[in-house]
Amino acid sequence: MRTSIGLILDKIIHRHDVCAILNGINTCRKLSFARFKLILFHEALTVKQIKKFIADNKDILFEVNTDITKIYNKRIYYFIDDRVNSRITNYKYKYVGGVLAGINEYIKIMKHVKLRKHEKRR
Repeated sequence: MRTSIGLILDKIIHRHDVCAILNGINTCRKLSFARFKLILFHEALTVKQIKKFIADNKDILFEVNTDITKIYNKRIYYFIDDRVNSRITNYKYKYVGGVLAGINEYIKIMKHVKLRKHEKRR
């Protein structure tokens, strides 16, 4: 099974806290119970903007197994967006709100899932 987090790249690319977001994603990867992937959807970014983002963050993007795409029907485990309605609809769980709050919620979920799996083994 693969776990993934989906974000809209357009909403995080110019934020001052992009490093905190990517570090949070890396924490999510470490907590995941399966192979992990970060899927960044872009809507209106130029190739130049995307290449600069990749160049600035290449190490962590590689570490968290990142896919940057404009294909909106990719299957996502956990999608974070501040809009109730968006183009991305193929997800198992969706967090509506801020990116950092959504990452923190994912971390809580993964900790709970690991605890439940540990209890079942007893």
